[in-house]
Amino acid sequence: FGDPWHPLAVLALYGATQAFEGLYLTPKIMGNSVGLHPVAIMMAVFIGGLLLGFVGVIVAVPTAAVLKVFAKHLENAYRSSDFFKKEI
Repeated sequence: FGDPWHPLAVLALYGATQAFEGLYLTPKIMGNSVGLHPVAIMMAVFIGGLLLGFVGVIVAVPTAAVLKVFAKHLENAYRSSDFFKKEI
């Protein structure tokens, strides 16, 4: 078009679309399939990347899902224990 506004508008639209996909859409889809909240997925990816770099980013979501299952089993074991059911 001969002016600088059209390429800048394309770059802005592309950037906004990528930000929406990366910050909202992907965590939402992964959360529904894995059973984790989107914020938990983002935190797991950030922490995994901080601790282990690229490999941490790859294994962050499955590790978080496994930890969630373990935590749920521990909670159920605690709630069914005599210590929990004992009255004060």
